[in-house]
Amino acid sequence: MSGFSASDRETIQRSWRRLAPFVGLVGTIFYGRLFAIAPDVRPVFESAIDEQAAKLTDTLSVVVQMIDGEDQFGGDLEALAVRHIAYGSLPAHYDAVGNALIWTLDTTLPGGLQAHERAAWERAYAWERDLMVNARAEPPRLAARLAI
Repeated sequence: MSGFSASDRETIQRSWRRLAPFVGLVGTIFYGRLFAIAPDVRPVFESAIDEQAAKLTDTLSVVVQMIDGEDQFGGDLEALAVRHIAYGSLPAHYDAVGNALIWTLDTTLPGGLQAHERAAWERAYAWERDLMVNARAEPPRLAARLAI
């Protein structure tokens, strides 16, 4: 079970649609914030930041679209977590990423996130963070199961 409700899912999807006209800014703002609050994370990202920014917004778009079936894409997030080990990411980085994400959404959305939107995004991110951190604890088993 994810820990976030159908109402949370709807709230996340609706806020993402509100963000659509500004989605091109999300990645750039996110990485600027992330590196400001957690400069030790910077070496994890070897590719150009504009490339990373595009990957981030593409991934967020997919996650938001698939959020109704989080059990189906949980395996994709586990695989992503295992790949991130090779990039040098650490479990502690996930909190900084979550903080930067929520701050970015709040900053980018005209009028900011409403309290219920912030709470929904925080619950969804906590689920994702926990899933990815737990996946890191068992990378050999997951690598075999996920064929990575």
